[in-house]
Amino acid sequence: MPYSNYNYISLISLLLDDEILPKVIDIYNWEGFTDVMGLMGRYKESKQPIYHNYVNADIGVQVIAESVANSGTATVTVVATAGTTGLSADNVLFIFPNGKVGHVQSITTASDKDSIVIESVDGTNLTLVAGQKLDAFSQAVGEASIAPANKRRSLTKYYNLIQIIRGVNEETDVAKESLLRVNFNGQAYFYAKNLIEKLLEHKGRVNGMCIGGKISSTLFSDTTPTLTDPDGGGAVQTSRGLDQYATTYGITDAVATPNTWTLADHGDVIDQLVAARAEISRYKLFMSTSVKGKVDDTLKNLGSGGVTSVRLNAEANATTKLNFWVDQFSYKGMVADLAVMPILNNNKMFSQTDIIKSIYYVPESSAKTLDNGMQPRVQMRYQSHGLGPVNKSDKIWGEWHSCPHSPVAPAMDIENDRAIWRTNWKTHQGVEVLGAQHLAKSVVLS
Repeated sequence: MPYSNYNYISLISLLLDDEILPKVIDIYNWEGFTDVMGLMGRYKESKQPIYHNYVNADIGVQVIAESVANSGTATVTVVATAGTTGLSADNVLFIFPNGKVGHVQSITTASDKDSIVIESVDGTNLTLVAGQKLDAFSQAVGEASIAPANKRRSLTKYYNLIQIIRGVNEETDVAKESLLRVNFNGQAYFYAKNLIEKLLEHKGRVNGMCIGGKISSTLFSDTTPTLTDPDGGGAVQTSRGLDQYATTYGITDAVATPNTWTLADHGDVIDQLVAARAEISRYKLFMSTSVKGKVDDTLKNLGSGGVTSVRLNAEANATTKLNFWVDQFSYKGMVADLAVMPILNNNKMFSQTDIIKSIYYVPESSAKTLDNGMQPRVQMRYQSHGLGPVNKSDKIWGEWHSCPHSPVAPAMDIENDRAIWRTNWKTHQGVEVLGAQHLAKSVVLS
């Protein structure tokens, strides 16, 4: 039966559907960051090529003493460091390192530094030396009190950019594609086997951006862009990846002894996450096979009860599915799922950087919003590629065909004088991390 009697099924559909994949190609090492996010339902549309999120300021007050007068008495004067000036207010209660409690009586500012007079609440002596910290844990006002001084809390804006990535494959009338048939949901479809390699390359570039991308100073909207497409001439913008999120806003750490991972190293990262107010109950730890080997060297000595192997199941709107096994263990209140990401094993993508030598700690919990809502902590943002009826895929991954030898209908009427079949892919994507301060990167290998 001629293939014109069958419908074409996009290679994107084939590679994203776990039910078809084993029937068409014996390969299962293509999972990368976008696959993990998509499979967890973490794709969100962006109407603009730049997207923002806002993080509220820390409402906690901690004062660091630059100098202290009258320490060891019931009334002390603390000069706050420049970095902690402007945080305190009258009537605040501070707890001292020795457990004593003091009440703020007055604050004066000179040379951009606060001088805070603090009175003991019970008459006992207050002791503090330069460099020590005071935590504000409460407040106490008097009878017939007046309104306290207003303190403004700022919002911090974070943003990232949508990056456009394209792929193409051309076959001439001589070097024809091999068309194969596949059954799906009881219907027969045809696809082009040779396109799989090109599509994997396209997806690999997207996944590479999600891991190692650096945000550009150029925007699509720039009138005189610094970064331009040498072929098309248009402005080029690039997106921030997981590594830059972690190193710019999160925690960057390294194991105590290079090439050796210990529970103490893991515990040190957890302590830093706790200090950053992270909800540490559940994290995914992404790493390469080489790094996983160093982790295994320690975990295998924990005994059979220390590490369990669990299957992670994820679906995204019945479009994609993924089941894979990970090692899971609990330590210091964190349940850690250790996931090897095959893209980090690619020896021609990040081989000269510490990306493949590191563990990335990514929270699995959702981020709380001030209206009592919840948002995925890490997700993919996409902008519709704008393709019309010619699109053979979805709003995220665009695929269209052109030229007279295309067996796929409808084909765009482009270069009809060339005897080729051109397959095109285009996607507009970027990573979004809410509360990136709760990411961590720990370098393991030297």
